[in-house]
Amino acid sequence: MNSRGGDRLMRLCLLLLIMIVALSGCTSNKLVDKIQLANTLGYDKKDTEYVGTALYPTYQEKGNVKVNILSTVSASNYDILPRLNSKSSMPIEQGQLKSVIFGKEFAEEGINTVVNSMVRDPVIGTRLHLAVAEQKAEQILMAVQKLNDPFHLSQLIEHNIKNQNIPANNLHIFLYHYYGEGMDSYLPYLIAEGNAVKLDGLALFKKDKLVSTINLRQAFILKLLLNETKGGRYQVHLKRENQTGYVLLQNLNSKSKLQINRPDERPLMDIMIEIDAKIKDSPTWLNLTQEDNINWIEKKFEEHFEEETVKLLKLCQQLKVDPVGIGAKFRAKVRSWNPKQYAEMYPEVQFHVSVNVNILQTGVGE
Repeated sequence: MNSRGGDRLMRLCLLLLIMIVALSGCTSNKLVDKIQLANTLGYDKKDTEYVGTALYPTYQEKGNVKVNILSTVSASNYDILPRLNSKSSMPIEQGQLKSVIFGKEFAEEGINTVVNSMVRDPVIGTRLHLAVAEQKAEQILMAVQKLNDPFHLSQLIEHNIKNQNIPANNLHIFLYHYYGEGMDSYLPYLIAEGNAVKLDGLALFKKDKLVSTINLRQAFILKLLLNETKGGRYQVHLKRENQTGYVLLQNLNSKSKLQINRPDERPLMDIMIEIDAKIKDSPTWLNLTQEDNINWIEKKFEEHFEEETVKLLKLCQQLKVDPVGIGAKFRAKVRSWNPKQYAEMYPEVQFHVSVNVNILQTGVGE
């Protein structure tokens, strides 16, 4: 090897050595058994003070897990974590944080400080789940502690997103709606029932403040409006002549299209929703082997969804919240879009909703 080649090899080795030293210097040397990995954090408002609660697991012999809980009170929510650390025998870290729960009163005042703190912390992943508790967040965490399952909340929310009526939501999606123009954010809404935790709908936000809530049936309709989706069940009470009963549909696949007409006049939005569904349950007097009955059920569900979709959209107009992102649709359509002008125009938007329900499976003969 000539001298030039040898010098080049030496420089390359030196560069690699510098990179290895630099990377090793950036690596955290914290050992897992020397820290407490918080799984869930809760934030509450109590009179003029703030309550912070942390849920963290400790792993014992033979793979057993014990769920622990710590709580503290502060005059502000900035030093909740330091105060929690003052009660812990080991440092509390957020690198494995799966969920953050806000008490209703805390969320009504505003969650901006907590959200900004999470955004600035590089160890917090954007796939974690945020949620609002009807009572106190501390109550939700205490219920989870009794279940002794540190992942219960995150799995509960994920299951309801994938298989039930809750639209996709995590920190990344929340931040997209939170910082985006022409749209507002939403979060799962939790209720503590004894030792159990129930997902009861969605909490609607204007900027960082909780405005109102919607139930699971309304959440299903919002899920249809937001994206192509699978999962979710919806029940409608049907009446035919002197017979009545409930029909339960399962959403196999759905997609929606929102199109703006007359953007420069009193605006009109055309909304088209297509649902491929399966009948899960139906009254015995409905013969599902007859095509006429299937067509009748499809028509009744289409009429119901069209009516309920308009009701939900008008409710959002009254609340001055836009979880569907209608403002973002106008922003993409109108060059002279102005946030203040749109805020004044939003309550005047008219909606024309068309729903097509295709029942692909009935359970009969399957």
